Amino acid sequence: MAISRIFIVHQTYTRIGYTDYQDLVFESHGHTLSEVAAACHKTRTYPVAAQFRWTCDTTGPLQYWLADADPDEIESFVKATQSGGVEVTALPFHMTPMPSQAALIRYIESVRQLRQLGIPITTAMGVGVNGMSAGIIDPLSQSGVSALMMAIDDRRGGAPFSRPGSFWWESAAGNRILVWNGLPLDVARTHGVGDSIETARESLSGYLADLAEGGYPYDFVVFQTTAGGEGVNTGIDKSLCGFVRDWNKTADEDEAKMALATPRTVFEHLATTYGPDLPVRQGEWADWWADGVASSAYETRLHRATHAATRDAEHIAACAARVAEGDEPTGADVDAAETYWHTALYDEHTWGAEDSVSAPYSATSQAQWNAKAGYAYRAATLSRELLHGACDDLIDMVGAKEDGVIVYNPTPWPRDAFVFSPASDVDTSKGLADPETNEPTPKWVTDHGISFVAPNLPPLGYKVFAWTDTESFPESVLNTEDTAIENRFYRVAVDPRTGLVQSWYDKELRQELLDERGSYGLGQLVHERIDHDGGRAALFNGSARGKQRRGTPLTRTSAICTRVRSGRQSPLAAGLISEFTAPGCRAITQEVVLYEHQKWVDLFVTVDKLPVTDPESLYVAFPFNVPRSVTRYDSPAGITQVDRDLLEGTCRDWLVAQNWVDFSNDRFGVTIATPDAPLVQLGRINTGRWQTRFAPRSATALSWIMNNYWHTNYRAQQSGETTFQYRLTSRQGGFDPVAAWRFGAETAHPAIVEATTANPQGALPGDMHSCLRVEPDHVVISALRTNDDGAGAVAHLREIAGVDTVVRITPASAATAARVTPIGEGVENGALPTLDGSVISHIPAHGLLTVLLS
Repeated sequence: MAISRIFIVHQTYTRIGYTDYQDLVFESHGHTLSEVAAACHKTRTYPVAAQFRWTCDTTGPLQYWLADADPDEIESFVKATQSGGVEVTALPFHMTPMPSQAALIRYIESVRQLRQLGIPITTAMGVGVNGMSAGIIDPLSQSGVSALMMAIDDRRGGAPFSRPGSFWWESAAGNRILVWNGLPLDVARTHGVGDSIETARESLSGYLADLAEGGYPYDFVVFQTTAGGEGVNTGIDKSLCGFVRDWNKTADEDEAKMALATPRTVFEHLATTYGPDLPVRQGEWADWWADGVASSAYETRLHRATHAATRDAEHIAACAARVAEGDEPTGADVDAAETYWHTALYDEHTWGAEDSVSAPYSATSQAQWNAKAGYAYRAATLSRELLHGACDDLIDMVGAKEDGVIVYNPTPWPRDAFVFSPASDVDTSKGLADPETNEPTPKWVTDHGISFVAPNLPPLGYKVFAWTDTESFPESVLNTEDTAIENRFYRVAVDPRTGLVQSWYDKELRQELLDERGSYGLGQLVHERIDHDGGRAALFNGSARGKQRRGTPLTRTSAICTRVRSGRQSPLAAGLISEFTAPGCRAITQEVVLYEHQKWVDLFVTVDKLPVTDPESLYVAFPFNVPRSVTRYDSPAGITQVDRDLLEGTCRDWLVAQNWVDFSNDRFGVTIATPDAPLVQLGRINTGRWQTRFAPRSATALSWIMNNYWHTNYRAQQSGETTFQYRLTSRQGGFDPVAAWRFGAETAHPAIVEATTANPQGALPGDMHSCLRVEPDHVVISALRTNDDGAGAVAHLREIAGVDTVVRITPASAATAARVTPIGEGVENGALPTLDGSVISHIPAHGLLTVLLS
């Protein structure tokens, strides 16, 4: 097909950092935002195709600017968006794959706020990152964002399918957004666009002819560009208007004409002309740049805990707010937005300076890293404040008859919890009475506090364990030997020579769960380095588009055991500790722990890292004996099966799991929860393979805990002590989506323990209480929070088993309910029916449902 139109999408590529200190980057974007309305005005007499157009590719800098901008400038900017001269897209930043779907929803709530100012938002944009979770489809499409423009940087990995091109990206629930799978930002300038009409005419004539001859099916092509080509954090290029005007003025009759455009213009033409005939694709757009999350392992671990604590605080605050009639919003509501601002800045895809690896100790590199790390630490501080404030509000409302301990379950299903409370918070000399039985619950006192089992915690609710003079000292069936530990579920044996778990035997299944013939032992730490004079360049060809180096010589060395000794010892938990040495590390310790009442195994891996700037990686291996297994993990899109649920051409070498990875066959399965280290490789170590198709050779997961392989942006070295927790369980029968989901969520969201005092006047029951129940069990609450006006609670529900169903939502007190968009905007006929105090609604298979309980 002949190409008759060239759309030029002018934008500023947003990276928070990289080119300058983060605060200066925000200031730079503020200057740009102040200029664009005037640029639109100055070119109003140009031909329409040459009038100034500019796209704000993320909302984060815009929110920052709006906080302090002059009201007249804001008014001019809003008018420019309404007239079509400026377009604002939906995402806050260009993100890593770390955020959950619940976090992504919080991040795009700025769309509602910007719409309230009069700014229309119907498209989203992804630049630089070469992937994005399908978990964004439902929130965007249900919130009135219908299209996504991607400009992948394929200096690593590649793009899915052929590009430039388009497809409908469909979620598992059937919602769709229209995708333009575009070219990298610098391609326009390589063809001379914006620089020289003569050069551009010569270069583009050949390029467009090649597209047409190759079967390119569209009558247009899109070039995204910035001031300076691939310029990061650059301003605007007003000369593009004159370039387009002059191009069109001098173009031959049969030559393609140019037009400055925003994404909305492109998608309107695309949908109208080609929409019904475009292919439909389903699957995760797995990101080849995801390994950056392991270039700052300590902060990533902290950040994941922050996300969990913030969600827990919002859950508790929503429960408390429904009781606090007429009161001000509770403490947990006040600054949740500030916490999410900082978590979004850590989730953003820039770790540091352009010279972070070539000059790691320069003032620029260290200043930018300190700022980036500061986002994680500030968010962690705020989340803890939120959680403590929410717990205090809840405790003030609980009508406890006696002093004791309150245990809150932040998950929306009943559960037994193994809990710990620091000595400073509790009276370790007394027992704790279970309110259901009035009998003492088994507890164990250590120098640090008490451990006990809290059985049958109500969903999104609490139990109050009152202090009692009667103690229960558990009689344990834990059996501990020099190199083995055993409970009624498992026997775990450690090889005294290697220090690794050599057997994990399930007594109920009568099944050895470790692959004894595999390349690695359970928990084996593997150090990897590039064995080539070219260093990082031998692994990544950073200057070649879509071409990756294969066959890179990599040397792998396993940690060497120096000692095996006893770990924690109590009637409730027992452990064995192995100590190791490894290249690049001061020391490594691993503790494997079994529990009296829980069917799981914990492995705690502590790495004391030396600061090494030469390229290296660390992995922790988990080889399981699950023959003919299917591999699944939880992505923001839900349960994702490898390789079936990954878009063609996206990353197979490593993936980011939200909470768990599962290997199951028809007879049994193993699930590993990874709360601290999200990056995994499956089947074997895949670094350097650049796989386009993937079938795991074995039920092996390798937790990729640290690396510094990329030559820019990421941290050049890591140092100090970081502990990674892994929790393993097994299960009879085929894959169970509810069991896997709950196991991962319970590991990421442990029960919350707080001391409480007698408060007979409290409005809530003094023994146990559930704030909200949801049925059936394959519908889960991914997030619950108070509404912005404090007058209700917003619940995001997900169906995880692939079953079209009717959901029953039962709050503790009567409520009316309405279906709303994920970002909180109302929907037509949104009122939901109630039955016997419960809200009733339909939720599609794999669907997302957002409900406002008033």
